Amino acid sequence: MPIARFTVDVKSSTQGGSYRLLVDGDLLTERTFIWPSDHWVNESIIVNVPPGEHTVAIHRLDGSDAYLSNLSIQEAELGTTFVIV
Repeated sequence: MPIARFTVDVKSSTQGGSYRLLVDGDLLTERTFIWPSDHWVNESIIVNVPPGEHTVAIHRLDGSDAYLSNLSIQEAELGTTFVIV
């Protein structure tokens, strides 16, 4: 099955900020931010998806202030699109 690679930068003003990243409702990653508040983390996630339209959702958990920036998608097959919700 074709793959796509996601990269995203993550930051939280406090340790313990949690977030989830889902594609088409399937959980790809759930993380709790354990780094200092001035530190950005770059996530790189690989997902297997067939060509077509897919949704990407990012959820903060438990009142977290974790925020994500610079979401990008690489290596997706021709005809594959992603909608960020």
